[in-house]
Amino acid sequence: MAGQAILHRRQDEPPWILLSEAQTALSAMDRIGPPATSEALKQISNYLLPSGVRQTTVNGAHISWTHSSPQGEQAFRKALLGPDGPVPGLLRQISDALGNRIARKKLLTFDHDPSPEEVETLGLIELPDQEDAQWLDKWRCYAIGREWSEFRTACLDLSMELGVLLKLALREGRVLIVEELFPGGRLLHPDRWKDEEYDPANYVNDWVLLTRDLPNDWFAKRPNKLGRPKGRGGYAEKDAPFVDLILRKLDDDSSATVHGAVTVVIDQYGHEIPGASYEAKVRRLMERVSARRG
Repeated sequence: MAGQAILHRRQDEPPWILLSEAQTALSAMDRIGPPATSEALKQISNYLLPSGVRQTTVNGAHISWTHSSPQGEQAFRKALLGPDGPVPGLLRQISDALGNRIARKKLLTFDHDPSPEEVETLGLIELPDQEDAQWLDKWRCYAIGREWSEFRTACLDLSMELGVLLKLALREGRVLIVEELFPGGRLLHPDRWKDEEYDPANYVNDWVLLTRDLPNDWFAKRPNKLGRPKGRGGYAEKDAPFVDLILRKLDDDSSATVHGAVTVVIDQYGHEIPGASYEAKVRRLMERVSARRG
């Protein structure tokens, strides 16, 4: 793809290369922004929410707030798969290609309930309610073809994976939510999402912020008290066998995603993998796998 190609939306074959690029992009969480440290959260409260009043500029630079949780989710997805991603408009291209194929679907009528083999072979979607079908003694289905049906399923899996990564970004403080209150706003601490399930419907009128839009010096690394340089812990050497295992899983299963393979390995060998938290292990191994794959 060379990071530039744009495919025509009327694809005869599913654009698997776009889906592969999207799955690779999911490991680039830094496009959302850095995790919010305690220092960054303090700066946000002091400079972005003084007395609960939401500010739109800091040091003369514009801060992009997104109103409503659904719009915030779109901003999150665009940051990973949008114009600034590895392929221009990656998520839009995938949606357009699949949408065009579904728009050209064929209507089929069966005198029997389609078997799982028929559903798979013909690529049947939107099967009718079984009770209505039995009453009419007809089964009306839409066919988009086997490969496109598999592509559609993979796209649904990608969407679910984006949902998982959004929750991870919330827990890490890469995506921040400011709750609208009277007389001012209140920053919801990222630790909240470690104990509470995130439901967008509960924050539909609040404001969302990606940390990539905040000043870099708010996230500057502070030297630790022992004065040890970063990396002295030897994580790279300890991670190496697990990275190799993840890469083998990806080679053995072409439908596997990086995030999925990483979580499977961590679930199996988590006690052997160094890291302060599950999320830290996921993020670090995804970055290492992405670097190895080029």
